[in-house]
Amino acid sequence: MRKYLRLKKTGFTVVELIVVIAIIGILLLVSTNVYNGYQVRTRDTTRENNIKIVINALERHHVKNGEYPNLGTMVGDPANLAKLIGIDEKLLVSPLAPTGTTNSFVNYLTTPDNTATDVYRYEPIDPDPSGYNRCKDPSYVDTVYFNRRSAPVVILASAHLATVHNLRKCESFKISYKNEATGTWRYISSINN
Repeated sequence: MRKYLRLKKTGFTVVELIVVIAIIGILLLVSTNVYNGYQVRTRDTTRENNIKIVINALERHHVKNGEYPNLGTMVGDPANLAKLIGIDEKLLVSPLAPTGTTNSFVNYLTTPDNTATDVYRYEPIDPDPSGYNRCKDPSYVDTVYFNRRSAPVVILASAHLATVHNLRKCESFKISYKNEATGTWRYISSINN
Protein backbone atom coordinates (compact mmCIF):
# COMPACT_ATOMS: atom_id res chain seq x y z
CA MET A 1 0.00 0.00 0.00
CA ARG A 2 1.03 3.25 -0.81
CA LYS A 3 1.06 5.72 1.91
CA TYR A 4 0.00 9.10 0.96
CA LEU A 5 1.76 11.75 2.86
CA ARG A 6 -0.21 14.76 3.55
CA LEU A 7 1.81 17.85 2.91
CA LYS A 8 1.38 20.56 5.46
CA LYS A 9 0.88 23.92 3.88
CA THR A 10 3.17 26.55 5.31
CA GLY A 11 3.10 30.30 4.77
CA PHE A 12 1.09 33.35 5.67
CA THR A 13 -2.48 33.98 4.80
CA VAL A 14 -3.53 37.13 3.01
CA VAL A 15 -5.17 38.45 6.17
CA GLU A 16 -1.97 38.02 8.17
CA LEU A 17 0.02 39.86 5.51
CA ILE A 18 -2.44 42.76 5.46
CA VAL A 19 -2.31 43.06 9.26
CA VAL A 20 1.51 43.13 9.24
CA ILE A 21 1.58 45.75 6.48
CA ALA A 22 -0.95 47.89 8.39
CA ILE A 23 1.15 47.70 11.58
CA ILE A 24 4.31 48.68 9.68
CA GLY A 25 2.46 51.60 8.09
CA ILE A 26 1.24 52.85 11.47
CA LEU A 27 4.76 52.61 12.92
CA LEU A 28 6.18 54.54 9.94
CA LEU A 29 3.53 57.24 10.32
CA VAL A 30 4.22 57.67 14.03
CA SER A 31 7.99 57.71 13.58
CA THR A 32 7.76 60.24 10.72
CA ASN A 33 5.68 62.59 12.87
CA VAL A 34 8.12 62.28 15.75
CA TYR A 35 11.06 62.93 13.42
CA ASN A 36 9.37 66.01 11.92
CA GLY A 37 8.76 67.30 15.44
CA TYR A 38 12.45 66.92 16.24
CA GLN A 39 13.35 68.81 13.08
CA VAL A 40 11.01 71.69 13.96
CA ARG A 41 12.41 71.93 17.50
CA THR A 42 15.96 71.81 16.14
CA ARG A 43 15.26 74.67 13.72
CA ASP A 44 13.64 76.71 16.51
CA THR A 45 16.66 76.11 18.73
CA THR A 46 18.99 77.12 15.89
CA ARG A 47 17.03 80.34 15.35
CA GLU A 48 17.09 81.15 19.04
CA ASN A 49 20.82 80.44 19.39
CA ASN A 50 21.70 82.47 16.29
CA ILE A 51 19.65 85.41 17.53
CA LYS A 52 21.31 85.23 20.96
CA ILE A 53 24.76 85.33 19.35
CA VAL A 54 23.76 88.27 17.13
CA ILE A 55 22.25 90.13 20.10
CA ASN A 56 25.42 89.60 22.15
CA ALA A 57 27.45 90.95 19.22
CA LEU A 58 25.10 93.94 18.93
CA GLU A 59 25.48 94.63 22.66
CA ARG A 60 29.30 94.51 22.33
CA HIS A 61 29.01 96.89 19.36
CA HIS A 62 26.89 99.23 21.50
CA VAL A 63 29.41 99.20 24.35
CA LYS A 64 32.26 99.94 21.93
CA ASN A 65 30.53 102.52 19.69
CA GLY A 66 27.75 103.94 21.84
CA GLU A 67 24.97 102.90 19.46
CA TYR A 68 23.37 99.93 17.73
CA PRO A 69 23.52 99.46 13.94
CA ASN A 70 20.76 101.19 12.03
CA LEU A 71 18.12 99.51 9.90
CA GLY A 72 19.99 99.94 6.60
CA THR A 73 23.07 98.27 8.02
CA MET A 74 21.16 95.33 9.50
CA VAL A 75 19.17 94.50 6.36
CA GLY A 76 21.96 95.29 3.91
CA ASP A 77 25.17 93.55 2.89
CA PRO A 78 25.77 90.58 5.23
CA ALA A 79 29.56 90.74 4.85
CA ASN A 80 29.53 94.37 6.00
CA LEU A 81 27.23 93.60 8.93
CA ALA A 82 29.28 90.57 10.00
CA LYS A 83 32.46 92.68 10.01
CA LEU A 84 30.75 95.52 11.82
CA ILE A 85 29.52 93.42 14.75
CA GLY A 86 32.21 90.71 14.58
CA ILE A 87 30.31 87.50 13.81
CA ASP A 88 30.21 84.79 11.16
CA GLU A 89 27.94 85.60 8.19
CA LYS A 90 26.23 82.21 8.49
CA LEU A 91 24.56 83.35 11.71
CA LEU A 92 22.58 85.93 9.71
CA VAL A 93 20.69 83.26 7.74
CA SER A 94 17.63 81.57 9.23
CA PRO A 95 17.28 77.76 9.03
CA LEU A 96 14.48 77.71 6.42
CA ALA A 97 15.72 80.62 4.33
CA PRO A 98 15.49 80.02 0.58
CA THR A 99 18.66 78.77 -1.10
CA GLY A 100 20.99 81.66 -1.88
CA THR A 101 19.81 83.86 0.99
CA THR A 102 22.74 85.64 2.62
CA ASN A 103 20.92 87.79 5.19
CA SER A 104 17.60 86.91 6.83
CA PHE A 105 17.31 90.24 8.64
CA VAL A 106 14.51 92.32 7.11
CA ASN A 107 12.87 95.68 7.61
CA TYR A 108 10.28 95.25 10.36
CA LEU A 109 7.94 97.72 8.59
CA THR A 110 7.74 95.72 5.36
CA THR A 111 7.30 92.28 6.90
CA PRO A 112 3.82 91.64 8.33
CA ASP A 113 3.05 89.22 11.16
CA ASN A 114 1.37 86.77 8.78
CA THR A 115 4.47 86.35 6.61
CA ALA A 116 5.21 82.78 5.62
CA THR A 117 8.94 83.27 5.17
CA ASP A 118 11.58 82.46 7.75
CA VAL A 119 13.04 85.89 8.59
CA TYR A 120 14.45 87.92 11.45
CA ARG A 121 12.72 91.32 11.75
CA TYR A 122 14.91 94.15 13.03
CA GLU A 123 13.42 97.29 14.56
CA PRO A 124 15.83 99.99 15.71
CA ILE A 125 14.30 102.27 18.32
CA ASP A 126 15.01 105.98 18.57
CA PRO A 127 13.51 107.66 21.63
CA ASP A 128 13.00 110.93 19.69
CA PRO A 129 10.79 110.19 16.66
CA SER A 130 10.67 113.80 15.40
CA GLY A 131 12.45 114.76 12.18
CA TYR A 132 14.82 112.65 10.08
CA ASN A 133 15.88 109.45 11.75
CA ARG A 134 18.92 107.67 10.29
CA CYS A 135 18.31 104.88 12.77
CA LYS A 136 15.21 103.71 10.86
CA ASP A 137 16.31 104.76 7.37
CA PRO A 138 16.92 101.63 5.24
CA SER A 139 19.03 103.64 2.77
CA TYR A 140 21.51 104.69 5.45
CA VAL A 141 24.35 102.17 5.86
CA ASP A 142 27.33 102.18 8.18
CA THR A 143 30.17 100.67 6.18
CA VAL A 144 33.20 98.97 7.66
CA TYR A 145 36.62 99.22 6.09
CA PHE A 146 39.84 97.88 7.51
CA ASN A 147 42.95 100.02 7.79
CA ARG A 148 46.47 98.66 7.31
CA ARG A 149 46.57 97.28 10.85
CA SER A 150 43.31 95.37 10.31
CA ALA A 151 41.53 97.59 12.80
CA PRO A 152 37.93 98.27 11.77
CA VAL A 153 37.11 101.85 10.83
CA VAL A 154 33.42 102.72 10.56
CA ILE A 155 32.61 105.10 7.72
CA LEU A 156 29.17 106.70 7.88
CA ALA A 157 27.59 106.87 4.45
CA SER A 158 24.10 108.12 3.79
CA ALA A 159 21.75 109.13 1.03
CA HIS A 160 20.85 112.01 3.33
CA LEU A 161 24.24 113.71 3.77
CA ALA A 162 22.57 117.10 3.87
CA THR A 163 21.03 116.17 7.21
CA VAL A 164 24.25 115.06 8.91
CA HIS A 165 23.70 117.64 11.63
CA ASN A 166 20.50 115.80 12.56
CA LEU A 167 21.98 112.29 12.96
CA ARG A 168 20.81 110.53 16.08
CA LYS A 169 22.07 107.29 17.53
CA CYS A 170 20.15 104.02 17.59
CA GLU A 171 19.75 103.56 21.31
CA SER A 172 17.83 100.27 21.40
CA PHE A 173 16.27 97.63 19.17
CA LYS A 174 13.84 94.73 18.93
CA ILE A 175 14.42 91.55 16.95
CA SER A 176 11.53 89.22 16.23
CA TYR A 177 11.32 85.81 14.61
CA LYS A 178 8.57 83.26 14.12
CA ASN A 179 8.65 80.19 16.34
CA GLU A 180 7.95 77.32 13.95
CA ALA A 181 6.51 74.96 16.57
CA THR A 182 3.92 77.40 17.92
CA GLY A 183 3.51 79.73 14.93
CA THR A 184 3.87 82.79 17.17
CA TRP A 185 6.35 85.67 16.90
CA ARG A 186 9.01 85.95 19.59
CA TYR A 187 10.30 89.42 20.41
CA ILE A 188 13.69 90.05 21.98
CA SER A 189 14.76 93.53 22.98
CA SER A 190 18.14 95.09 23.59
CA ILE A 191 19.38 95.65 27.12
CA ASN A 192 18.70 99.38 26.75
CA ASN A 193 15.05 98.92 25.79
